[in-house]
Order: sequence, then C-alpha cells, then structure tokens
Amino acid sequence: MGEDSKKQSVWSQILMAVAIALLAGGTSPWWWNEIVGSRGQDAPAPQVIEATPAAPSAPQVPQAPQNQDQTHLQQALDDTTAIQAIYERASRDRSMGCPDVRRSVETIRVYTASGLPVPESYRYTVRYPREVADPTVADYATDRIERIKRSRAGCFPS
Repeated sequence: MGEDSKKQSVWSQILMAVAIALLAGGTSPWWWNEIVGSRGQDAPAPQVIEATPAAPSAPQVPQAPQNQDQTHLQQALDDTTAIQAIYERASRDRSMGCPDVRRSVETIRVYTASGLPVPESYRYTVRYPREVADPTVADYATDRIERIKRSRAGCFPS
C-alpha cells in the first residue's frame, strides 16, 4: 500500500508541475503533443517567405551635398548586404539545385557594375580572384561569384 501511495504522489507532483507551468504562461514541453496530440486541431503550416534582394539601383542624388556621401554609403551597404545574402544561400544551401545556384550568380553579376566603395566591415573579405586594396561593390560581387563557383564547382562545368 505504501508503494501505491508513493507512485500516486509522484504522478500528482508531475501533473501539478505541468499544470502550474501551463497556467503561468509557460509553453508546453516538447513532449506534450506526443502525449496529448493535436485533438483534431490542424494548425496551418508556417509560411516560408523567401526574401529576394532588390536589384541595385542607381544612387539617388540628394539636394544637399552633405547627404550625398551618406546616401552612397547606405546604397553600398544595402548592395553588399544583398550580395552577401545571395552568396550565403547559394554556397551553403545544399538543397539548392544547380539552376538555382547559376541564377544566384547571375543575380550577383548585376552588382558588378557598381563603383561604390565596399563598407569598411566587408573591405577585408574581398580575396578572389585577387586581393584588392580599395574594393568596390563590383569587386565584392566578383569575389562572391568566384567563391560560389569554387564551393559549387559541379554546377559550373569548365
């Protein structure tokens, strides 16, 4: 009889802890759906929204000359960030097929016309096909294209 009392006490403590956690606003434990299930409530699958970087735009020429440098810096940062996002996905996402990888390279190639200087935080990452002292966004784009081609060589036959 003493053993049944101990089992009952352990279960009551577990149930009490779960009830308190749920009432206190905590989330259910990872195993909750395994035990309880969804009870017929089908939650909609989360939507995956893929961000597509915007194509580079011509730098806007503001009215005040002191804002021109700031606009160019912001445009260079935006372009560099967009290139980096495309590069990371194309070089790391192994589920991406070769047509998508080649399309990513072509998207980055659009940025090779930019003469804006690379922001300081990205300056020392430009290495391929050669190291550049004062890299531009075009140099950065070329660097990332070369890196993608090296990491996904099977998609780019010689």
